[in-house]
Amino acid sequence: MYRAAVTELGFDSNFMAYLEQEKRYKRDLRDWQSYQTWKKERNPVRAKLEKESGFDRKHASHLVRLLRMGVEILETGKINVDRTQIDAEELSAIRHRGIWTYEQLVEWAEAQDKKLDELYKTSTLPRSPRWKKINPVMEAIMEKSLSRSR
Repeated sequence: MYRAAVTELGFDSNFMAYLEQEKRYKRDLRDWQSYQTWKKERNPVRAKLEKESGFDRKHASHLVRLLRMGVEILETGKINVDRTQIDAEELSAIRHRGIWTYEQLVEWAEAQDKKLDELYKTSTLPRSPRWKKINPVMEAIMEKSLSRSR
């Protein structure tokens, strides 16, 4: 349909392909410019740490924490948000001192991913949220919160 309309208007038959390429170029250019802005404005200390180790150590420490918490939840049913008596010092060392290499991080994360898959097989927890139960609770909390702020 579009092709016929395009040729009726006197445009080349590849006009739609050219338009699509132009859209992709503009999107990629916007992404590149956004990346350049991010690089220029990012936290210099964090950028230095990333340059030293070759990866974002803050993200690495969060990855380790989240994977460990996932294992803990599936093994114990408990959520340990406060990591002080558990692994806070090691998480800080991963982030600030770079005690793990990128290769160690990836190897460990892949092993944890397999462990989580195995734990899910025997877990009574669902793999995805039960939105029909969660949504009413979230709505009630939001309603209560909004009524307090008025």
